[in-house]
Amino acid sequence: RSIDGGQTWGDTVRVDHQTTNMTYTPDVQIQPGGNPVIVFEAADQTMTLTQQMVCRSNDGGQTYTMETDAHLAASGIPCSCCAPALLINDSMVYVVYRDNENNRRNIIMTISSDSGNTFPTVSEFDQTNWTITSCPTAGAEAMFYQDSILVVWKSTTKIYFGCGNALDGGAGTHALLEPSIPPAVQQKQPSVCGNGDTIVYTWSDRRTSNYDVYVAVSGSGPMQLTSVQLFNDTIGISENGTQHNPHAAFYNGKIHLVYQDLGTGIVIYREAIVGGGVGINEVAPSPVIGVYPVPAGNTFHYTSSDPGASTILIYSVTGALVATHNSVLPGHEIDCSKLTPGAYTVVIVDELGRQFSSKLIKE
Repeated sequence: RSIDGGQTWGDTVRVDHQTTNMTYTPDVQIQPGGNPVIVFEAADQTMTLTQQMVCRSNDGGQTYTMETDAHLAASGIPCSCCAPALLINDSMVYVVYRDNENNRRNIIMTISSDSGNTFPTVSEFDQTNWTITSCPTAGAEAMFYQDSILVVWKSTTKIYFGCGNALDGGAGTHALLEPSIPPAVQQKQPSVCGNGDTIVYTWSDRRTSNYDVYVAVSGSGPMQLTSVQLFNDTIGISENGTQHNPHAAFYNGKIHLVYQDLGTGIVIYREAIVGGGVGINEVAPSPVIGVYPVPAGNTFHYTSSDPGASTILIYSVTGALVATHNSVLPGHEIDCSKLTPGAYTVVIVDELGRQFSSKLIKE
């Protein structure tokens, strides 16, 4: 992890506690307060006994709890090579993955309401009943939409989307993402992101001679697509081949997309502005953060343009969490008398879970 905006990085931390199983295809999300939660697959050496494991950190990522198997309430076992997706909302943890029940490989969601300790609720909103004898290596992607979980996935040769209730897992309907696409077209690797009613879908398909990356935007929430756009550059020399593995992020009215050009092996970034002002104002201004005095004695204060209370995390130069102060208002005195003289990083976590860092010098 980095605690200074990516300028420097701490040492690696082992997440899993497996001794004989292989572990792979991880995903990570951050709970309010800055603690990571991680999901990964674990399997024996023959890839026949697969589990969806969830573990979390209670100290900012320095150590991780023992794993919880998120698939135990489901009737099948996880598909061995399809990457899971993870979502978090306070104490609610959602694991979305492809199940394997006698080779019927639907996408399901298991839900925890206790921060990932147990996963008693199962939602199977994918009812396509794709039956295949080998793992299709095709996971799902998910995002929050209002009080629902929006999921996109591949089934047979096409991409579908569906919603499940974020509170009780109740499944809604599923539908083809692009119903007018010709039957012969092979679609794969969907990605979804957005904000408010703006939903951005990306995927790869072969409606021409090669696989290309396509994007479509809905300004009215989850819906079937009537028009899509080719997103990769078919003229540029470096991209006159097959494009794979797209992944998008939507931020302040812009689509940020990365994908791989299979011919050259390079990763390419492109961006686009969503037209018509859709989703432009979803990002609130970040507060201006400061720590004083410099250097500090036995106490210090922080300033913020946001008047709300924050959690204060203090890290050493090695990345160790050395102090935590909860519900601190800007300007209030913060004790640092037990810290040895030197440089520290102060991470300020506001009421929205956003994190901002500043330097502290203790004399």
